[in-house]
Amino acid sequence: MSKEVALGGNLSAAVRVGDTVHRRAGPWTPAVHALLRHLEAAGFDGAPRVLGMDEQGREVLAFIEGEGPTGWPEPMPDYVWSDRGLVAAAGLLRRYHDALDGSNPPSDARWRSDSREAEVICHNDIAPFNSIFRDELPVAMVDFDLAGPGRRIWDVAVGVWRWVPVSTGPHSGNVAERVRLFCDSYGLGSERSGLIDVLITRMRALREIARREAARGDPGFVKILGWFPDDSFLVANIAYVEEHRDELAREL
Repeated sequence: MSKEVALGGNLSAAVRVGDTVHRRAGPWTPAVHALLRHLEAAGFDGAPRVLGMDEQGREVLAFIEGEGPTGWPEPMPDYVWSDRGLVAAAGLLRRYHDALDGSNPPSDARWRSDSREAEVICHNDIAPFNSIFRDELPVAMVDFDLAGPGRRIWDVAVGVWRWVPVSTGPHSGNVAERVRLFCDSYGLGSERSGLIDVLITRMRALREIARREAARGDPGFVKILGWFPDDSFLVANIAYVEEHRDELAREL
């Protein structure tokens, strides 16, 4: 096997080996692979291609050329927060959801993030750090480990959180206007009026997933929660959105 080169990230211990990526697998991996194979068959070029499993039980995916900034320990490059990038990210998410038309997940699928609301299979972790960029624009989504049944607006809400961004940290431009720009670029309809409430709900759900997986001993989530005792990062961001609810919804 060729030399392994760490790709960064926190949950999957991903490494590059030649033109392939090898990542930690789990009970959810067969369902995710079925999802990725559907996307390939549908002609969606914004997700990894499945190649199989290696002798260590890791999943093997085709490497996607481009930049994959993680935002840690180095901050995200400035181009990540451009309006062009925001519009492209929303458009990529819409193409992903549309590519799921006609998909039929396995009846015995085990998702890491599951729900009875199955409008689509959500990515559930849309973010710059789970994207591949070319020419300073996002062209592919990676890290589908948290994928599972849900509603389109769930992914839109998480996309707003991570791409605007809606957080306690530094902001890029007018936050409320960028929230609207993401929704417009995705093509979200009248249900956008409830987007901020959905965002709060999804942030809480992701907090519970992180706590549950860490309690199960998942090494990625154990590491992340070790950085943020009592998941203070998520708690602070939920409080921020609750405090600015009306302001964030103003432009919708």
